[in-house]
Amino acid sequence: MMTTKRSEGNPAQPTFWKWLYDILEILDKKHPLKLRSLWKRGYITGFVTTPRAVEIIKCMRPGTFLIRFSTRVQQAISFCYVDEDGKSHLPEPNVVEKLKIYNEPLHDLIKYTEKLQWYYPDLISKDAVANECRADYPNSEPHPTPKSKINGYGPPIHLKLI
Repeated sequence: MMTTKRSEGNPAQPTFWKWLYDILEILDKKHPLKLRSLWKRGYITGFVTTPRAVEIIKCMRPGTFLIRFSTRVQQAISFCYVDEDGKSHLPEPNVVEKLKIYNEPLHDLIKYTEKLQWYYPDLISKDAVANECRADYPNSEPHPTPKSKINGYGPPIHLKLI
């Protein structure tokens, strides 16, 4: 978790309460990534340390992933996933502010990411979850396939998975 320790050599770290407030802010219903839908359905594992995330996911089938809140980087989410060789990977956290440039909900961004196939813990396909989550936002249109997936133009979808 974020620490409250402050020292001359270490810039001021946010307090636990600031860290928690930032998470609540990104779970807000009006946030463009629409994380609230994933959270309500239990697809964000939430408050799990890095070693625990690797422990949880290591015996799952390839393509399985979990989403958690970063304990190191403020306002960031982390993915832990199993690759085709059965190895667990925990890439650098994705800062939520940077993901907002795509102007798409996180469940749609995940849909365009080949390495992520099955949501932990239920092993439900990413397409099924995206359809479920859209029900929470009846006035929003489903996002079309981004241009970068159609003809190579437009910004590529890039979740940190390396």
